[in-house]
Amino acid sequence: MGETRSGKRYGAGDPPSKKLHTGDKAAALEKLPKLTAGEKKKLARAMEDISPAKKFNRDALRKKLMVKHHMEETVVNSILSTILPNSAIAHVRFDDVIGQDEAVKSLRERVVYPALNPGLFKCQKVLKPPRGVLMFGPTGNGKTLLAKAYEIDAMLSQRTSADREDTRRFKNEFLVHFDGMLCSTEDRVLILGATNLPQCIDSAALRRFDLRIFMGPPDLNARIKILETILKDLKNNFNREDIRTVAKITDNFSASDLGTIARNAAWLPLGTVAQHLIATLRPDELQQEKQRSPSSHKRDEGPKEGIKKRDDHGAASVRVPALDMIMTSGILRE
Repeated sequence: MGETRSGKRYGAGDPPSKKLHTGDKAAALEKLPKLTAGEKKKLARAMEDISPAKKFNRDALRKKLMVKHHMEETVVNSILSTILPNSAIAHVRFDDVIGQDEAVKSLRERVVYPALNPGLFKCQKVLKPPRGVLMFGPTGNGKTLLAKAYEIDAMLSQRTSADREDTRRFKNEFLVHFDGMLCSTEDRVLILGATNLPQCIDSAALRRFDLRIFMGPPDLNARIKILETILKDLKNNFNREDIRTVAKITDNFSASDLGTIARNAAWLPLGTVAQHLIATLRPDELQQEKQRSPSSHKRDEGPKEGIKKRDDHGAASVRVPALDMIMTSGILRE
């Protein structure tokens, strides 16, 4: 808990501000109600040389606010916590998300198209685009990659009598602002959320996400495509049939699980190389050394047997994720 120069108090009990891009300076100032008018002017002057095209230097801005403009450290920390540099925003394309074709299709049709041509969808109420989109499902299947959103179950879990006062106030404040955005027909604002535990989200918050997309484990064809993508950059002698065999025995594995299998497999050649050679071995020599190894005759084990053997010894075991059926029992109908 701290105070500004005007004596206004702020701390953990206040709803946190949304993070702002460095290019949106006017919005940044409007989102800082805890500052006095004088402090806002100082901040505006300090941000004049901040450009979206330039690399954001948090330490330089901190020093400028504290030394040149004589702002208190607590106020400066509050300001910096609301700024999200453009460099921190990853540029992800829909094509980068493999195995979630239905989810990508839904986002294209319900979110992207209305943003490209708002007038086309505004004239008919039945085509009103969603203001809240919630992606849910088991971990490791591309929700965060697709949404690039913070997981919301931590801050929007079910409200209970055990909630701290500041937590309860934050949830109520979020719902009030969410309703305010839903009432506006002109502003194109979208709340995009991702969670592994939709059943833990407060029911009032859940109702405001009018589009809900379940992102489950990839099917057979998706697993084949994921494995092909992973193995593309990994030296291997797998053919199409080998990949299909592995895909068949990894039912209910997430995309993340398949990546773990590939990483564990990539370590196998190192087990056949003498320890004194590791320090000087070049990457292109690793496969050659493995082929000269006496144990290389065991390579005739198929992918299926090889994976089972590794799993039995516990050296690279991958737990098959059990789908929690509560996720699909009521969330789509809530």
